[in-house]
Amino acid sequence: LSSIQTKNSLQTSHLHDNYFEIEKYPTAKFLGFVSNYREEGEVIAFGNFFLHGVKKEKQQFRGFLSKKENGYE
Repeated sequence: LSSIQTKNSLQTSHLHDNYFEIEKYPTAKFLGFVSNYREEGEVIAFGNFFLHGVKKEKQQFRGFLSKKENGYE
């Protein structure tokens, strides 16, 4: 989570220290699957999301895949 940055360094520090508590919870994790896999374009992922020591089950995330030379982004 320490890689999450904002344009304002004070805001970033506040986010890391007071919301994410990155010293205690340094990572977030998503365990799931992409339901409508395609090589490019919008996809939907379903699964469990772990943040700040809490598991949120049956979460849905939308995102975009772009095929790159060495994999996907």
